[in-house]
Amino acid sequence: METYVWVQPVTGLMVAAASGVVMLAAGLDNVLFWTVVVFLLCYIPVIGSTAGSILPALFALLQFPTWWQAAVIFGGTQVAATIVGNVIYPRMQAETQNIDPLATLVALGFWSILWGLAGAFLAVPLSIIALVIFNHLFPADDTKLPG
Repeated sequence: METYVWVQPVTGLMVAAASGVVMLAAGLDNVLFWTVVVFLLCYIPVIGSTAGSILPALFALLQFPTWWQAAVIFGGTQVAATIVGNVIYPRMQAETQNIDPLATLVALGFWSILWGLAGAFLAVPLSIIALVIFNHLFPADDTKLPG
């Protein structure tokens, strides 16, 4: 659990910083606000970074008379999220957490159905807690628990 609390903010900051640079270069208003939104949405596994790309791009469509700024913002944020989400995050997750990426997707679906948006934010921590509890109750080796 401690490693999740460390990995998520680090990777979220990577995506948010890159997205902030792209939004600043495109001239988007309220870059700091949108950077914080992108950072917070990165806590939702898999779909959070996509939502973090769509929202500022939609705002750019309202702000600018042409569409190319919105496309640059969406594309740049998606590139940052793809690189961090597909290269950096899985390596950090594999080294620090004992949870498979497929299990993350299943957990996201389960907890989202159960608790909605709050479940989406808490999907990985709740699943890691359940993994630790089940591992303690049903150990993988043949040793019996005391008591």
